[in-house]
Amino acid sequence: MGDLSTEISIMESASKQECGVIAGTLCSLVIVTTIVVGAQFAQRPPPLTLRTDGCAAINGTIPLTEKVILPENDMHWIFLISPMYYPLIGIIIFLSVGYTVSLLTGGYELDDERLLCHFMRSREFRERQKKEEAQYAKIGLALKDLEANGKI
Repeated sequence: MGDLSTEISIMESASKQECGVIAGTLCSLVIVTTIVVGAQFAQRPPPLTLRTDGCAAINGTIPLTEKVILPENDMHWIFLISPMYYPLIGIIIFLSVGYTVSLLTGGYELDDERLLCHFMRSREFRERQKKEEAQYAKIGLALKDLEANGKI
């Protein structure tokens, strides 16, 4: 859970910082652990019996005329969540807490934008990169011209 959340946060934004990642990881770990342990120790209603002794309508149906009253469940709703949602809850908590802490602590200025995916780079960086590529192309043409003239 923590590894996936960390990878998503690194891909999602360049403004993540170590404090945000640590706070998000710890908060997510504590909350999801509380849900898991609470769900294990929460008292569930007893299972229904599987016996059919004294049942008048075996292999038949009887129209239900009276209201069925289910026993009240005193468990908190958070402990009734399916365990398949625990990783999703952890990722959402991690991203929201981590990003908030990163913003509150000042974010992070990235020195080398080459470390980011191409779509996360700033417009200035992309324009500067295009200018550098154009200069390298000019230099390459100049070198080819010198080679063609036999000066190199």
